[in-house]
Amino acid sequence: MKHPSFKPDSNCGNCQFFTAATGACTLFPGFKVPAAAWCSAWAKKAG
Repeated sequence: MKHPSFKPDSNCGNCQFFTAATGACTLFPGFKVPAAAWCSAWAKKAG
């Protein structure tokens, strides 16, 4: 990944906006996203 905000090991699966059980992201309502995906709004999930 060449985006300046990308950090190694960051993906939807460990993002605070992603719900693994449904594949949903609060930033993209109505769409499912793969856990291995990434976007520039990624924020590490607490815990």
